[in-house]
Amino acid sequence: MYEPRIASVVYQDGEWKKLPDNSSSDMMKVLSGLVKLTKPSVDFHFPGQRARREELNSKYIALRQQIPNPSTKRDRSSIVKDAIRYIHELTTTVDELRILVEKKRKRNDTREMEEG
Repeated sequence: MYEPRIASVVYQDGEWKKLPDNSSSDMMKVLSGLVKLTKPSVDFHFPGQRARREELNSKYIALRQQIPNPSTKRDRSSIVKDAIRYIHELTTTVDELRILVEKKRKRNDTREMEEG
């Protein structure tokens, strides 16, 4: 009778290793704890995911550099919170300047009417 062979793959000593097809004794060593396996590192991701993470991290760094006096925390939520606070400050400043410009225009208009 035909018996299918199952190729086993384990993560051991920092790399993925393929066990030979007839390695039931090797697999038993792994399962019994004679061979210590380690968790895969975070670097075991697809290159596209790594590139996406690196791009996001660089964008967070660029955003943090645009904020004057950012908080000492460098986590993403603090960066976004500081950016939101700064945008609110800029919006308030723009509104105040708009009001000042309107007042100045009204003064100039009244002077022109008095002179004319």
